[in-house]
Amino acid sequence: MIGKGGYGLVYLAQDEQLNRRVAVKVPHAKLISEPEDAAAYLAEAQTVAHLDHPNIVSVYDVGSTDECPCYVVLKHIQGTDLSALLNARRLEYAEAAEL
Repeated sequence: MIGKGGYGLVYLAQDEQLNRRVAVKVPHAKLISEPEDAAAYLAEAQTVAHLDHPNIVSVYDVGSTDECPCYVVLKHIQGTDLSALLNARRLEYAEAAEL
């Protein structure tokens, strides 16, 4: 697990077919308790997959298993999150505005 939040967990994984690291986002079970919840989650992933912008993480794949009604496979971006950065140091005004 490389991240977690109110919506779910993110795991670092290896795409063995394409030999690359990926991030797999899995929503919390309570958020996808009904089949239509999983369908909405996957529809959102389809929408994001059509976007191409340097500030939007690329969606590589979506899927489901018996244990997990839906998951999204994303480009893995090495780095830290904003919360960790703010805990480590105070940002200058210009740097905060840029972020």
